[in-house]
Amino acid sequence: MITVREPYFIDILSLLAVLPADEVEQYEAFTGVEFEHQDAAARAWLSTELRWAAADEKGPLVVGGYVRMRPGVFQSWYIPHPRVWEDKDIGRPITRATRKVIQGMLTSGTAHRLETVVLSSRTKAQTWYPMIGLKYESTLPRYGAHGEDAAMYVALRENT
Repeated sequence: MITVREPYFIDILSLLAVLPADEVEQYEAFTGVEFEHQDAAARAWLSTELRWAAADEKGPLVVGGYVRMRPGVFQSWYIPHPRVWEDKDIGRPITRATRKVIQGMLTSGTAHRLETVVLSSRTKAQTWYPMIGLKYESTLPRYGAHGEDAAMYVALRENT
């Protein structure tokens, strides 16, 4: 059974220890530093006000978080275990949980804009974003530390 809960630091640390190569490439492009999982875990833990985790009996499956960019605007980070992409019995409930977190942040008034930035080369991740309620907004040419292109996906609170 998959449960959504508050994350522990060890969740982030253990997920970063098995981070896939394309995620490592993105980390390095967006931070400008060489990936080292202990350092990346500390950065994620210390820079984030809002975090959540999902786990099963084998351990953490995903930890996600949002960094406040300015009032009402947050940018996401997301660390999935490789099993999330490989096993549909895990991927589907994680997709639902992620969509629920996004919707909750918007409907609660916590955020009016949630942003996700992804390397343009990470097409598999980009096919998943509409499933969790994100819409493509723009291409960010030469956004990365070494000139890599990126894409911006957003979820917006509807005006009421």
